[in-house]
Amino acid sequence: MPRDLLNRIEDEIDARLRELNPLVSEYDRLTEARESLSDGAPAPERRARSTSRTASRRAGARQPRGGRAAGKGGGKRAPRGENRAKLLAVVEERPGVSVGEVAQATGIKKPIVYSTMYKLVETGEVAKTNLEGGLTGFRRLSGQE
Repeated sequence: MPRDLLNRIEDEIDARLRELNPLVSEYDRLTEARESLSDGAPAPERRARSTSRTASRRAGARQPRGGRAAGKGGGKRAPRGENRAKLLAVVEERPGVSVGEVAQATGIKKPIVYSTMYKLVETGEVAKTNLEGGLTGFRRLSGQE
């Protein structure tokens, strides 16, 4: 019974992916058009699709459960403490900076900035501040190096 439920859920997900595929293709075309119209400035990033996994699903192959797919994520991990140091430097330089601004200034992905900033808040190294428009900013607490 549980396997039947999993198969049904997977089938529903596959059907929805097939339904959304034309929209993703349109997004890609519009992104390319936008880039060609602007001064070569890249359009906002979007996660890459995994076409090999989708193709294997269509062929009826099932992926093993319980782990990350090999090669997913695409990048190397930063050395221990490097992201923290970069974030603290930006927060010290620009008090009240938002997560998005920190991500843009450091090149670190937003989810990583978000989780690291909240860890720094918990340890008392950084404080949250309310910005206009309901945004949250961060500032370095005095007495920290």
